[in-house]
Amino acid sequence: MAEPHHYRMRLHQYADQMNRVLLFDRHYRGPEHAVIWRVIVFIDGVEYGRGEGSNKRAAEENAAFQALRVIGVLDSAQR
Repeated sequence: MAEPHHYRMRLHQYADQMNRVLLFDRHYRGPEHAVIWRVIVFIDGVEYGRGEGSNKRAAEENAAFQALRVIGVLDSAQR
């Protein structure tokens, strides 16, 4: 089994260290048996990442990963 990346945790650590306000805006759509979650990450009110997933956690991880790349914590080769 692959080791989890914990992108949400890394993003929270970044926000804490930099005194930034972090917000995860979460929405879902679709029928109960096939819900798709969509999450948007905001830092200090500015959108930095979006993610989708079949569950809330996966969508948050995907959005956090994108945000970490945008702010330069991760490079494009990492995943």
